[in-house]
Amino acid sequence: VAGENDELRRELELLPRQNFRLQAAEVIGRDAAGLGNWLTINQGALQGMTAGMPVIVYGGVLVGRITAVFPESSRVMLLTHPE
Repeated sequence: VAGENDELRRELELLPRQNFRLQAAEVIGRDAAGLGNWLTINQGALQGMTAGMPVIVYGGVLVGRITAVFPESSRVMLLTHPE
């Protein structure tokens, strides 16, 4: 638990917060085909997610964008996707 808290603190300091509204999320699903083209996160429409939002990780690295939003989860198309 302590390690998770430390990781969350680092992630919340990704970018200048005055310029962006950041929302922490966890990966709850991955591409079933094993191609690494998409993942599912535990934040959805009820948490303010919308299609087209960028998805970043620690260090401000862009990894994909939200392509489908459900009430409590969202699908993220990764940069590795052929599209």
